[in-house]
Amino acid sequence: RGAKWYNQVVRRHWGVENELHWMLDVHLDDDLSRVRLGHGPANFAWLKKAALAMLRRQPGKQSVTIKRLKAAWDTDFLEEILLHFLGN
Repeated sequence: RGAKWYNQVVRRHWGVENELHWMLDVHLDDDLSRVRLGHGPANFAWLKKAALAMLRRQPGKQSVTIKRLKAAWDTDFLEEILLHFLGN
């Protein structure tokens, strides 16, 4: 087994860390989550994925991080995100 084979194995391994997980970690600090008990991890994972989807679908050239921070400070912008996502 040569270097090429090991390279493929490593690439397949890191393929598990897909784009969605990377986005959740970068924008929502998913890897730092301390939620560990009961249904908490699954519930928070669902909420984080929904929040990320809403931010990504919001029109505009701002990054997801900027949109997230703006929504945290500006309730009108947060409402705009929610209404856009719901199709109203």
